[in-house]
Amino acid sequence: MTRIEAWHGTKWNGQGQAPSLPQDWLSRLLAKAPLFNGLSRQDLRTVAGLAELRQYVDGVAVVRVGTRGDSMHVVLEGRAVVRPSAGPERRLEPGDCFGELALVDGAPRAATVSAAGELATARIAGPGFRRMLREEPLVAAGLLPGLVRVIRDLQASMHVESQRRAPEEQTSSYRAFDPETGIVDGSVVHDARDLLGWQAALRHVPLFAALPERHLRQVARRFAVRRFGKGRVLVRQDAKGGSFFLLLAGQVRVEARNGTSSVLDPGAQFGELALIDGASRSATVTALDQVTVAELPRAAFLRLLQNEPRTAVYMVGSLVALIRELQRQSTE
Repeated sequence: MTRIEAWHGTKWNGQGQAPSLPQDWLSRLLAKAPLFNGLSRQDLRTVAGLAELRQYVDGVAVVRVGTRGDSMHVVLEGRAVVRPSAGPERRLEPGDCFGELALVDGAPRAATVSAAGELATARIAGPGFRRMLREEPLVAAGLLPGLVRVIRDLQASMHVESQRRAPEEQTSSYRAFDPETGIVDGSVVHDARDLLGWQAALRHVPLFAALPERHLRQVARRFAVRRFGKGRVLVRQDAKGGSFFLLLAGQVRVEARNGTSSVLDPGAQFGELALIDGASRSATVTALDQVTVAELPRAAFLRLLQNEPRTAVYMVGSLVALIRELQRQSTE
């Protein structure tokens, strides 16, 4: 008798549905998935409560390539084989999962996954998961660190060449801010609430790309516009990540840990992911002339998520879109 049969007193009945799974055990399995490993124990139980047991006989397709991704699965017992549209096959063992990102965006499947012998999975449906995020947005906030970890791992594995800027250093297409004359160097020169014109730049920041206008304004209000003189260090390598910057005017030099150096022009952005995970800076950023930046401190960002947790629901979608783009780039 298998572990699942022992739970329910049932025999294998081919492809079908059985009662819900023990949440504590499933929570531990879910915690191993990158998407969920930033969740609290209680939030993991909330997600686990959405799962249903599915059983498949040998050769039956659990998901098919090209079909809409409307669920994720965790392999509980047995094995599965993954046949992607391109690339080698691979095997899934108990504890492995697939389809996590589809919970958020419902993107078409990139592979067919079939049972290799008798297979039992825990299935979480996308519509129920997205409804849960809307009803309990603090769970969405808990997903952000896991998504950022996936992004950082993708960036590291891609070994981005110096001429290809990482997502935290991408150039946005907007008109550079023209600061008012007569303002002396140093400190805050404007409150972000007085500068509605450059808020459109936030639409080009991957983390904020999916935010509705009301939430975007809430983010913009947390920015302060600052001016730095030539030679000033905005970000120091290995320092704890504390702020996200939009470069509004002037140029900065980025000197990375590996010795590479690049110059960023107005419209560039850096430090976006550090808002979420506070990771140490990977480069030093220095002003080449007088520069003006819009700065969002991490403390202000975290207070925003606490006060407006629904903002995190949209950010989850933004980060999943960024992961999809990085995955696409990695296969080119």
